[in-house]
Amino acid sequence: MRGGAGWVARDSNRWMEMAGGVGGFPCQSALATEAEVVREAVAAGLEARAARMMVETDCKQLVAMLHGTMKTDTTIDDIIHDIKLLASHVDHVSFTFVNRRCNAAAHLVAAHVSRVGGKFKWDQLWPEWLFDTLAANVNIPIRL
Repeated sequence: MRGGAGWVARDSNRWMEMAGGVGGFPCQSALATEAEVVREAVAAGLEARAARMMVETDCKQLVAMLHGTMKTDTTIDDIIHDIKLLASHVDHVSFTFVNRRCNAAAHLVAAHVSRVGGKFKWDQLWPEWLFDTLAANVNIPIRL
């Protein structure tokens, strides 16, 4: 019952600005893990002084809870509260559901941090194992 959470921040052209994650933390459920990664991503955006954020997740249930259209699962009340508190310090934050295919880079980061444990953050110079997925997301036919 240990998990890893990965996130990728992109610019308006979908190119990576930052990525990070935390691995080896205790996780209660897939929903709790998704909420943890959203909290980590919003905190990183706030730390980077982002004025606008579009947070994309492949967890419809979490998006509905953040929008207030679904009752919050009591096991993640504290995490939802933290996310909303962090988001209140940014000019604009939106939470959007995306298909899992659209989150391939974030899932690679999560898999990596789950395997090695610890907390990671990359900005501008990302690891080689992530490059091909990032390039595919912006339709650049380069392979390393």
